[in-house]
Amino acid sequence: MSGLSSNLPNGVPVEQTAPAPEPADPLQVLAGLPEALILMDNAINQNNYLQQLLLYRDIQPLPGIRSSVANAMRGAVSAGGGGGGLGDDADSDVLSHAGGAPGRDTRPLSAAPSDGGRSHHSESAATRSGPHIQPRMSNPPGQLSRQPSERSIPYSRGMSIRDGHGGPDGRPARHSHGGGGGGGYAASVAESNWPEELLQELADLGDDAPRMEHLWDWVCPMTAGKNVACMGWNKINPDLLAVGYGSYSFPSGNMQSGAEGSSEPKGLVAFWSLKNLQHPLWSFEVKAAVTALDFSTYSPNLLAIGLYDGTVAIYDVKSRQGTPSMESDVHSGKHSDPVWKVKWLDHGPERDEPLVSISTDGRVTQWSIAKGLEFSDLMKLKRMARRGAGGPPSTSAAAAKENGAKAAAAVPEQQDAFISRLTSGMAFDFSSRDERIYVAATEDGWLHKCSTSYSDQYLESYRGHMGPVYQVQFSPFKRDMFISASGDWTIRMWQEGRDTPLLTFQASTTEVNDVQWCPTNSTVFGSVTANGRLEIWDFSLSTVKPVMHQKTTMKLSCLLFVPSYPVVVCGGEDGAVKAYRIFNVSHEYDTLQEQLERLDECIRANVMKSQAAA
Repeated sequence: MSGLSSNLPNGVPVEQTAPAPEPADPLQVLAGLPEALILMDNAINQNNYLQQLLLYRDIQPLPGIRSSVANAMRGAVSAGGGGGGLGDDADSDVLSHAGGAPGRDTRPLSAAPSDGGRSHHSESAATRSGPHIQPRMSNPPGQLSRQPSERSIPYSRGMSIRDGHGGPDGRPARHSHGGGGGGGYAASVAESNWPEELLQELADLGDDAPRMEHLWDWVCPMTAGKNVACMGWNKINPDLLAVGYGSYSFPSGNMQSGAEGSSEPKGLVAFWSLKNLQHPLWSFEVKAAVTALDFSTYSPNLLAIGLYDGTVAIYDVKSRQGTPSMESDVHSGKHSDPVWKVKWLDHGPERDEPLVSISTDGRVTQWSIAKGLEFSDLMKLKRMARRGAGGPPSTSAAAAKENGAKAAAAVPEQQDAFISRLTSGMAFDFSSRDERIYVAATEDGWLHKCSTSYSDQYLESYRGHMGPVYQVQFSPFKRDMFISASGDWTIRMWQEGRDTPLLTFQASTTEVNDVQWCPTNSTVFGSVTANGRLEIWDFSLSTVKPVMHQKTTMKLSCLLFVPSYPVVVCGGEDGAVKAYRIFNVSHEYDTLQEQLERLDECIRANVMKSQAAA
């Protein structure tokens, strides 16, 4: 072998030349240039919808800068139609200043843009806004003043809701920030077919009549056409909205997720903010339709999502990785049916923050992330038999309080034959009065009061709905009262200790997909329906009709109130998340005691009225 090697010619080593360096990205050469370009792009985007952003923030420009903002809007319209979100708003103000067009508001330009259609009166806005905001005459031009939401953009005092003066068609003039009679304007109170006495009561409110205005849509080509299934605000950054998308057209279930050739629709999670309305800050795809999500309170970078295939997953949004940090599987308690709600439980910063999920497999499951994703079932929802006659079987609140370990659902006289002993869970909410107590909503119309201390029995059961219950939520003001929305077309209000509803609300003959309490008014809640109606109810005014509503052409599936501002957002099957500014429904300056007194008085009056009618 050595001889053979010696006969080989001496080869000339080939020089290993290093590959030519790629040309440097000019955007990366200058330090800070990419960040500056992003900041400039965000500033341009925000300037395009400055007027709507001020409404969202509940801010009014001082008189010194109103003319400059209006001039900028006029220039934007003359340069190319306003673009980026102003469009009809700027055009409406310019037409009004020039003499208007048929059906348009002809208010002076000095009332725009932030007054949003308010007619000028002799008293100033600061004087009319009440004792909480004092007039500030020393502010230099360019500063912004904050005004209470009830007085931000009211109706003209000379307008009569009942008589409907002011519009060319005999209806009240639409002082709409969205302009004219476009799709962004909520239906007026007079269009709601209210009884005569209720219209008169609202007419007497004058400037305090509630209304809403469309601000914008969060939508982009990536999300267009995808159903908005769930939404959640970040607990630390209230301007960050996570939206889960999942199609309503689900496959038969015999196809495995991710299998080659499978047509199972994938899900999408997108993160929207006020910085850019036309594209999310970040997004990622998941293997199945997203059905639920929630941000952690004490680790705001953690997002929990529930999927249609039963998976519960934890994502670290700070790392911007499209793969979950933790994920359930068949060996770690994965649900066998869709997960319809997930929620982190706030037990204080010194204790762990568990995650709870509910699924149509009948399980209410608690997850811990301290050592991986560990699970324990809080409750397996047992199906309740219907009584042949009389009310639903339930245990009284007194019995539950006397000895919770012995409290159990009463055995009905006649029981139905069940194919499955478990019922499907649809939603749940935990009480702020006792961190162990929660109410679970089921597909067969029952609501069950449960405790994390007892996994084999219900403390109380509530029967009133005749269809699946899609949402349940405790009142943020009265801690023993909760509200539910159902496919039986109704919204019902409940109180612990009563197995029948306090009040029932129904405005249409379509299923109610979601309901949420207003965080600043104890008598106000919002709902969305399958026929595309966003409804705002105030049962201090009426339990018959919502005080205002917005009709869309799509099926709506969820809504959320903005915690810090008088804004409500909703989403549906077209992939757009719509934001609406609501006026004259907030009572953020009331104390908790005043909110409770007003709530108790309204409930007492309405219960007595319903009993008298019966």
